[in-house]
Amino acid sequence: ITERPASGVQPSGSDAENQYNLENLRSFISIPESCQKDFLQIGTNKKAISQKYLSICLLGVTGHGKSSTANSICGEQLFRSSAGAKSETTQVKGVVTTWGGVRSEEKILVLDSPGFGDSEGRDTSHISNLVCRLKMIGYVHTFLLIINSEDPRFDEQLQATIKIFSQIFGADFFKNVIVCFTKFRMDKRSQKDREKGKSASESRLIDDYCRRFRKDFAYELPQSQVVFIDNIDCDDDLTEPEEKRAFERSLAFIKDFTVERKNKPFFCKDIKEVLKEKDELQRKIIEAAEKFEREKREYIKEFEHRLQNSLIAEKKAAGEREANLKKAAEERE
Repeated sequence: ITERPASGVQPSGSDAENQYNLENLRSFISIPESCQKDFLQIGTNKKAISQKYLSICLLGVTGHGKSSTANSICGEQLFRSSAGAKSETTQVKGVVTTWGGVRSEEKILVLDSPGFGDSEGRDTSHISNLVCRLKMIGYVHTFLLIINSEDPRFDEQLQATIKIFSQIFGADFFKNVIVCFTKFRMDKRSQKDREKGKSASESRLIDDYCRRFRKDFAYELPQSQVVFIDNIDCDDDLTEPEEKRAFERSLAFIKDFTVERKNKPFFCKDIKEVLKEKDELQRKIIEAAEKFEREKREYIKEFEHRLQNSLIAEKKAAGEREANLKKAAEERE
């Protein structure tokens, strides 16, 4: 698959291509009435909207905490969370809100995507939905790649998932990525366990993932693109003060990273072309498989034909041997 970098490339094409279709957006994004006029103003295109609405898209494996993290960013429960291997999010869904739901904060567009490694085998349809809807939106400032810190193994599923993203979006996609480790407990007991080596520390996880990104994706992942978060309930009386402070620092990290990329969003203009290339590869794979099946059937048919002829010849030869033996016996008599 040919990767086509799209980040930092200015949108081009007809005005119709760059204009938003509000009806289509509202089919999967909750847009307050007060903001809808921004998407309808004459001359407003995706580049202009990207300056006014910072966009965050959450990606990852099912059950790793995408929806919970999206809710933390929004400051309220707007997305359904999955506790198991079955994805609660089956299509890209979004909401226009503000950082932490605070009215005085800057407007943001938060997008929650279907999880990969879905127990019902829906990854292909999830990819199609992700590509289609990001193409409609046109830009993303921050991709949050969600990893469950309680199961941080860089296994084949995770590697394949990240590889799919890099193939769809292009190599420059990584420049707008934050690797976000979720379920990273910050209570005193958890911190002591990490100090004793009972669970992976921040530095160990960063080192492991930097090494794997370098090896598997030829990308030098800097520490400035890694964050740890525990999506806690700050109103819970059992939540420790340090947990709350760590939670707020993590959200501030995500906010600062996104704001820094206000003028450097990832434009999704090339996603469709990459998808076509993937479809072409899939078509070639299917054709190759069909050719293999045809050749296999022909080989089996030819083999059965030769085997039948061999059996006939063997039967004839056996008959001749028997006749010769019988004749020889008669002559001796």
